Amino acid sequence: MAAKTKEDNGEKKSGGLLKILFIVLGGLLAGAVVFFLILYFVGIPGVVPKLAKAKPPVYENIELGERVINLLDDSGGRYLRIKVVVEIQKNEKLAKEIEEKKPQIIEGIINVFRQKKVDDVLPLSKDKQLKEEVLKVINARLKLGKVEHVYFTDFIVQ
Repeated sequence: MAAKTKEDNGEKKSGGLLKILFIVLGGLLAGAVVFFLILYFVGIPGVVPKLAKAKPPVYENIELGERVINLLDDSGGRYLRIKVVVEIQKNEKLAKEIEEKKPQIIEGIINVFRQKKVDDVLPLSKDKQLKEEVLKVINARLKLGKVEHVYFTDFIVQ
């Protein structure tokens, strides 16, 4: 009987050590998870800065002026009055480049619309296609950045 008691005690000790080992490892794992969550959401001043969220870009609008453009028409009496505004990410160099190249940009816009008939510009459903064409013409002339959006703030066909 004495031999059985020693065996029982040996089994209980190894089983008890295994439980303690799992508890310690679980505690370390839980501590590591909590530590990294604190680092991710709060940060520790002087050690790991809080992760900065990306700021949304700031945009600015540049007016290209109002123009009257003759449309491609058999009678020659149809024209378009248009006012164009472009939107860029705030960038002084790009804004300056647009101002310097304004005559070339306006000429490109005029050339786009001179090739259009009334039926090409009149339905509002073609507005998106026209903006994409104008955007492509403008961005082809720029080197320091690109125009994000084109807006027609005045659009009259007569």
